Amino acid sequence: MEMSIEVKMSMLLMIFQSIILAGQLWLAYYVYKSNKSEAKGYFMPLNDNLGIPQELKKIASYRYDLTKAIMFQNRGNDMLILLNNVIMVNNRIVESGTMPLNTLFTNDDSIFSRYGIVIPISHKDLESNKIDVKLEIKMKNSKNYIYKQIFYIEFSKLKDNDGQWEISKCNIEFKK
Repeated sequence: MEMSIEVKMSMLLMIFQSIILAGQLWLAYYVYKSNKSEAKGYFMPLNDNLGIPQELKKIASYRYDLTKAIMFQNRGNDMLILLNNVIMVNNRIVESGTMPLNTLFTNDDSIFSRYGIVIPISHKDLESNKIDVKLEIKMKNSKNYIYKQIFYIEFSKLKDNDGQWEISKCNIEFKK
């Protein structure tokens, strides 16, 4: 039994439409995946925790008292939810997952965009001239994309100011 030309053309048209539909589905999935990871919140350290007057901030930026909380602010283009944190001081894990987890941080300039961390530093470490801190923060954005932000911070003790430290090196890395 031979098929008519109309049936053959209809089958060919259906196959062609199926190929186009599969391509559209793949493209929609690709756009969804790229949009999901595009909007990210990320933390940046605030200039100091010493209460330095505004007119001196340019001279004395990134100076800290390491016995007090260091504030970080969400500067990204999306809110973020904190899932886990790990703090290492001089290659020793000193704290892991103790922050209130699943905390939402907005990306506006308000108190809801700030994350304060007290780094548990020993007296022995405070007597040295340099302290290396690694802060690993696992978070997710509003579209449930999970990623990590890792800070590698080197604090150097200021010679003229007792108890004050400044950031001498700071590298930030993002991982999926």
